[in-house]
Amino acid sequence: MNADISEESPSNYFWLTANPDYWDPEDAEKGDQIRYQAYNNNENKRRKFSAFEKAKPGDRVLIYTSSPRRKVTSEGKIVSGLETGDDGIVIEYERALDAVDWNDIKEDPILADSSPINLRARGSLFELSEDEYTAILSMAGAEDQATHDGTTEGDTEDDIDGSEEAIWKFLCDDKTFQLYFSYKVFGRPQKLDVSKGDRLVLYDFEDQLIYGPFTAESDVAEALIPEAAGEQYPYQVRISWDTLYRLPKEKFPLDITQDWFSSEQANEILRALHEEGTYVEVAEDGSVQAPDDTPERSGEGTDKTKPELLPEPDEAPITDILTLKNDQQPTPDTELLQEADEPGAVILQEATVGELRPELYQYGLAHLIAGRSLLLYGPTGTKKNSIARRLGQAICTDLLTVTATPDLNDQQLLATPSDNESVGPFIRAVNSCYASLDEHEHPVWMLIENFETVPIPQLGNVLTLLEIERRVDRRISVGDELLPVPMAFRVIATMDVVDAAGLPELYSTSRQFAPLHVSTHLNDDQPHNSDYPILRHLHHKQDYQRLRFSAEQAVLSKLTDLPTNIERDTHLSIPALAELFDAEAALDAALSSVSLPIETNYDFIDALSHYAWKLGEDNDVSLGRELLVDAIKFVVVYNWLFPKQSDWEVVDQAVAAYFNPTIFMRLNRVNEEQGVQQCMACRDSFATVAEILGFKATAAQIRSYRA
Repeated sequence: MNADISEESPSNYFWLTANPDYWDPEDAEKGDQIRYQAYNNNENKRRKFSAFEKAKPGDRVLIYTSSPRRKVTSEGKIVSGLETGDDGIVIEYERALDAVDWNDIKEDPILADSSPINLRARGSLFELSEDEYTAILSMAGAEDQATHDGTTEGDTEDDIDGSEEAIWKFLCDDKTFQLYFSYKVFGRPQKLDVSKGDRLVLYDFEDQLIYGPFTAESDVAEALIPEAAGEQYPYQVRISWDTLYRLPKEKFPLDITQDWFSSEQANEILRALHEEGTYVEVAEDGSVQAPDDTPERSGEGTDKTKPELLPEPDEAPITDILTLKNDQQPTPDTELLQEADEPGAVILQEATVGELRPELYQYGLAHLIAGRSLLLYGPTGTKKNSIARRLGQAICTDLLTVTATPDLNDQQLLATPSDNESVGPFIRAVNSCYASLDEHEHPVWMLIENFETVPIPQLGNVLTLLEIERRVDRRISVGDELLPVPMAFRVIATMDVVDAAGLPELYSTSRQFAPLHVSTHLNDDQPHNSDYPILRHLHHKQDYQRLRFSAEQAVLSKLTDLPTNIERDTHLSIPALAELFDAEAALDAALSSVSLPIETNYDFIDALSHYAWKLGEDNDVSLGRELLVDAIKFVVVYNWLFPKQSDWEVVDQAVAAYFNPTIFMRLNRVNEEQGVQQCMACRDSFATVAEILGFKATAAQIRSYRA
């Protein structure tokens, strides 16, 4: 790295956005250098290229750490610019600052028109004026002119960090909550720089409750108490507490997605816990409850607070439409997605924090990006609504929620002001989606809870509007215009059922929704083992070859050529993804990487095409080319989003989601027309073909069918 260039006094000031998955300033030390390319991998100039052109040695840089932290955390300087003939700049890390939150920066009038605020920090390098730069330094408590050794006059390096009075956040869920209190230890999947004596809070992200304050009784170390969820959360710290409070998330004064809160923010948190929280006590077994009488609290005299019992997320009362979230968390921009090894992992990094079933989110995201709406089904209490909300929050600026009832129908959902009633939820969601795409380049979606309660025929018009291929030709009222439903719009529905066998809703919505089973126990629907079959029985007959060829061409067409309605709309739902996605390259990559772990000359499209052809030839099941195309699209998109996770189980998931509803419908018809015995023989035939092709989860789901 060439940094031997004489420094000049700073004449320019910059803001650098750092993706912590690529380079984390919190791990940097004074003198560390990082190189930022002025061009992306396609050799196109990065956003705000003029900033790269102006950067020269000696210029000052504030370093902003992007999601999930979203804070200005440190300061550095330019040591090499484009004047050397290089295609990038080199920045040297100098010092940590008291973190300045994105929301605080946005509200400062001096910074209201600054380049990073106007572009929502989407990009790598932004110019700042000297006043803007100084304003942020002042917010960080470092307003004095920085010297070249990275400290301000009168400060020592020990004074700069300011983390002595900070608060660290740990996470728990229903499975780890009682373990943590019982063993008096917290854990995280990634290591945090927590030291003995630091203050802590615990966020129960499933029940949306914050507990604290706690004190760290040790430094963070690996597997202090393995029994306390040490496998899932290996980096642990021992904890203690004196007086403990519980605070609902909506009363928490700051952005709960942060891992670390500055000393000034810590005072806000402690004040909220004492003044807004409920006093709680911890039993010997680690259970937590609020006693009938609470001790005196600071500033409250002898006021007593009763426990605030919050319902489980799946049981919480839901209004027809939820208001916009206070803290909108958009997905990462094009550059961050482009730099990531797995774009899908970047999108889901917040949604899957503390989640023991990340594959559900990965499958769900791939179905949604590939063009289907999503139907989450499973027994009561499996957190389907929570999963739906997390998925929506990872992608959308808002997720508008409706609770289904038996009388829910098209007229209610599609009501317009001309109908002498309030705007229907579907119309409102579509209007919001258009506005959000235009303003934020992220969609708004809809969540329908309790989908099993509504008769599907009552939603015929809405279901038609959800089919992407039909949207261009059908119009609904959007403001003063009649416009198609945006290509980026999706619906996530949740349904309480035990299994898919005999589920009518899966058949009647199979063109609009991809069903995804949410099980009670981890991995209980993962019947894969090492006993893979060898695909020796794929018959390359002319009809089969024609089916495969036409399906491939349709996949490429549907992933590239679907018309959109406004400039920022896209059938991939997220405009940033559309800028990066190359359908032909993604298809080639999937064909190269998604295969059985055995030597074979056949690829996943061979297997899917053969399955569709074989079912039609032997069992009179007309899957149709469109279902085959949808299955291939899902595998291609999943492999592009999660290339490190792709394996034959992804193909199996595609078959279960897109083929099995039609198979179950055929089994119902055979049972009605030919009787139970013939139905069970047909069922076993379907399952055997699936097993021959390595579709173990599909086969298990088919064999679960009972006439």
